[in-house]
Amino acid sequence: ATTRSVAAFNPATMMMAVALYLIANDIAEIAETQKEILTFLEVENESQIEADVESLMEIITNYKYNWDNKLSVASSHKLVLDIQNRARKNMIAFQKKVTDIVSSKQFVVAQSKVNSILSDLEKKFKYYRLSLYTYSLGALMEIMLSGNFKEEYIAKVKEEIKNLSDTYREQFKNGSLYLEGI
Repeated sequence: ATTRSVAAFNPATMMMAVALYLIANDIAEIAETQKEILTFLEVENESQIEADVESLMEIITNYKYNWDNKLSVASSHKLVLDIQNRARKNMIAFQKKVTDIVSSKQFVVAQSKVNSILSDLEKKFKYYRLSLYTYSLGALMEIMLSGNFKEEYIAKVKEEIKNLSDTYREQFKNGSLYLEGI
């Protein structure tokens, strides 16, 4: 006759295993939700940048109808200043994001990872460049709407835009060199 022996069953161990399984599932759900939130915020920021460009173009288009309306010009001037401020904030944010990517030390990188980094950098530079253009167009509109055509002021604005453009070029060069390196 054969007898079978059953391994000892510890209910505490079984409950712990179930609890760990549930925790692992919850963490996966949290990670997925976090990814969705970050994607939403990124799309929201990109949409704001595009909307700012459209708002500036609308102000330019409608200026010929409202140039003599002080209230409309003042309102447009305030909006342009707000757009310039957002554009500057976005440029700083993209500078930091690009610097974070470029400063990461990766020695062995798979081709798919290189393509992913390239795609990420392309997108960041696209919106960085659009923010720079928005700021520059806003600076032109600000001069026009404020009526401040003093040579020193225009030279100051021109120099500021040149410095921002130089910073963009430097960031782009660093991103290109980083991609070549990996």
